Amino acid sequence: MIVIFIIIDTPVFATQDVSSSSEKSVSLSSNGGTGDSETTSVSVESSISTETLNSEDQSIVSSNESQETSESSSETESSNENNSYSTDSSISEENAGIDDSSQQDVTSDTITEETQNVLGENTPKLISRLRSSTTLSILYDNLPSADFIDVSSHNGNISVSDYKKLMSYGVTGVVVKLTEGNSYQNPYAENQINNAKTAGLKVSVYHYSWYTTTNEAKGEADYFANYAKKLNLPDNTLMVNDIEQTETLVASNPTNNALFFTQALSDNGFSNSMHYSYAHAFNTYFDVNAIGTANIWVADYTTPSITNTNYINYGAWQWASTMTFPNVSNGDVFDISTDYTGKFSTNASWMTLTSTDQLLSGDWNGDGIDTVSFRRDNLIYIKDSLSSGKADTVLSYGKANDSILIGDWDGDGVDTIAVRRGNRYYIKNSISSGDADIVIAYGKSSDSVLVGDWDGDGIDTLAVRRGNQYYVKNSISGGYADTVIAYGRQDDNVLVGDWDGDTQDTIAVRRNNLYYIKNKMVTGVADTVIAYGKTNDSVLIGDWDGDGVDTLTVRRYQTFYVKNSLSSGNADLVFSYN
Repeated sequence: MIVIFIIIDTPVFATQDVSSSSEKSVSLSSNGGTGDSETTSVSVESSISTETLNSEDQSIVSSNESQETSESSSETESSNENNSYSTDSSISEENAGIDDSSQQDVTSDTITEETQNVLGENTPKLISRLRSSTTLSILYDNLPSADFIDVSSHNGNISVSDYKKLMSYGVTGVVVKLTEGNSYQNPYAENQINNAKTAGLKVSVYHYSWYTTTNEAKGEADYFANYAKKLNLPDNTLMVNDIEQTETLVASNPTNNALFFTQALSDNGFSNSMHYSYAHAFNTYFDVNAIGTANIWVADYTTPSITNTNYINYGAWQWASTMTFPNVSNGDVFDISTDYTGKFSTNASWMTLTSTDQLLSGDWNGDGIDTVSFRRDNLIYIKDSLSSGKADTVLSYGKANDSILIGDWDGDGVDTIAVRRGNRYYIKNSISSGDADIVIAYGKSSDSVLVGDWDGDGIDTLAVRRGNQYYVKNSISGGYADTVIAYGRQDDNVLVGDWDGDTQDTIAVRRNNLYYIKNKMVTGVADTVIAYGKTNDSVLIGDWDGDGVDTLTVRRYQTFYVKNSLSSGNADLVFSYN
């Protein structure tokens, strides 16, 4: 079975730092390597005869004359670079831009049960009035998705029975307060966590922050992580940084402090993190792009309506703080939130696509059938069937501005993710977050990149495109190209697929709604030309029915039109994400 993906390359800087002090080191060099430098060559030793395009018979060949090409690219990395990979940027005190000596420790006084804060307590006055004056019931109509709650010591012990009643109303996650500053621990946390797990809820935890410097951020993150370890929480637990204390918000460079906090959590083994505050705080004090909206849990209680999609690009939206649930015995009101990522709950209410979402296709579960998924920031939403509904898997990998590639990199029949930075590729062999399994360098930073099984061995590898020249590599490694061909024009939209079911991927080019398909990796006229869809349709390639042949799917807004044969005509399957 062959796995296909369409690559649309976006520029990335080759010099981008991808090291992290907490990452494992993966060192590969394309010269057989010592790891001292990365020098990758792409070479063509044979001449290629080409012709011109004959538009009357709809054939495509290269517009170049017969030529001999010999090209090499060299991407040299610093000899002391750590070739490891993490989902978080590496942040050091040197680049924090803060003089800690001028800052005061705002948490020097011990925080007690009486003086502690809870999530959402220090919201602006307008929201505070709404908290006290508006009580909601989960039975009301026209409410957003009620995916998870958050609790603290104020909620006391919550029984397994009460958690199960909450689940009967659709709640599938809970965020438990663990710590505050560097001196408070929730005495009910262990019971709240254990009962929630017994009931079947997904458990996350949060820390109420007081830090104003990077040193204090690290200290509080260490305190948070140490208590999580004491409670035996697994290292994939979602750890939330609650940033709403005034001193923390108005401190010098609160964005960098927040990133330093999450880096310190990662150094403690907890790489799954998110930041919480109210919308005004994020808009006023933070560089949201640096944090990434998918890594933000935002509070805004002013528009709790099922039609509200203001925060669909965020990780989660807390839309009320006075939600009541009939027959929950302690009678408490709860904060309630919608989960757009699947990090907090098993619901992940994400299915409305936006114009900035990147479409992906792949065989994510090894069943031989490709499906449609998408990427938002550094989150990948994976669907294992060609149908509407919520994501089956949501994971984070890389940075929001990474180029992303999909392929079966180890021949196990399952497609996984790689990200590209410059001419370096960080390849993951499982559907999971974490360090890259393989790191290689190939080609130049300016190259366009394609992925395919070019030799039919069941393993996807890279090809780089320069103009209408394709430099194909048959192994996951640097070095010279194994095959070089010329096909089409420099401005063609290029697609990759196994168009005839022979287990080898080849190239097709798209011009408007016409597709010029080549069944061998050689120069020459197209073997098949078909028309499908409209010129402005987005297009995906995949084996949608498991027959071993890749075909087309086009997207219009939220709707996908799937074709199971290489032919014009009506779609064989139509489905929507909504």
